[in-house]
Amino acid sequence: MPMFRYEAMSPSGDEEADFVEATDRQSALQSLKERKLFVTTLVESFNDSAQTDATAANLHCSEKTATMVIQNSTARQIPKLVPAFFGIGGVVCIVAAGLLASLTMNRISGAVNVEGTIVEIIRESSTDGETLVPLIEYHITGQAFRFRGNVISPPLSVGSRLSILVRPDRAGEGIVDTFEEKWLPSLIVGTVGIAFLLVTKLVSRSHKRRSRPS
Repeated sequence: MPMFRYEAMSPSGDEEADFVEATDRQSALQSLKERKLFVTTLVESFNDSAQTDATAANLHCSEKTATMVIQNSTARQIPKLVPAFFGIGGVVCIVAAGLLASLTMNRISGAVNVEGTIVEIIRESSTDGETLVPLIEYHITGQAFRFRGNVISPPLSVGSRLSILVRPDRAGEGIVDTFEEKWLPSLIVGTVGIAFLLVTKLVSRSHKRRSRPS
């Protein structure tokens, strides 16, 4: 019985290439239609080379389909990683902010105010340019102590006097009694953490909306 080589498309849109056995071309076409295939090519096969070509075409379609499945799977995984990354980063930042705040509370708990003086302005160069860092000196229990403050504002200069918080049992661990010196680091880190969590929430909502069936 003659063999007919065909190329067709299934109801799901997949391409198919193979052979069908039939008494004539019309019978082959009817057999394929009964299988609900949309035939695009139908030729009688007279030798094995046609079968080889069809097998190669079928293999190519299978490889193409597998590649598309892998690409689609990867594309679906990437959006899921985004909220996970920001979520973990947000939690880490908030925990770090809590630790910084706890360290500050520990440094100022039971502290007393003493007067400090800027004795030197240290110029430090970085990729962002030059910054000015004050070297501050204060006296407690008859001893002089020095520590580096944070970046100073232009009005401060050598000789400027500042209020310093010092715990009597930690005389060498003074801290400038300003909001910026005490709480700004933990505030910045905490704000970054909250921003990360908000991004996580927004991306998750967007992903859920795209996943809902229309």
